[in-house]
Amino acid sequence: MANPPAMINVESSQIEAVGHDEASSALLVRFKNHSVYQYQNVGKELFQALLAAESVGKFFHAEIKKHPDRFPFSKLQEAA
Repeated sequence: MANPPAMINVESSQIEAVGHDEASSALLVRFKNHSVYQYQNVGKELFQALLAAESVGKFFHAEIKKHPDRFPFSKLQEAA
């Protein structure tokens, strides 16, 4: 990803910020421990639903993280 998307701070006990690259359908998640992961195949609608969720963490875990076959991920940055 040449130009990483802007990160949006969220209210969550585990997640610090999220960003979305619409062109590549990539979701970036920065956790409170400062590790950063990239999840593939996350469309704009799913990203918007994540931002609008009552609990960002619960939505992320239930709809994205639990489905690595649909949303393969890679670690971009180690925890600080």
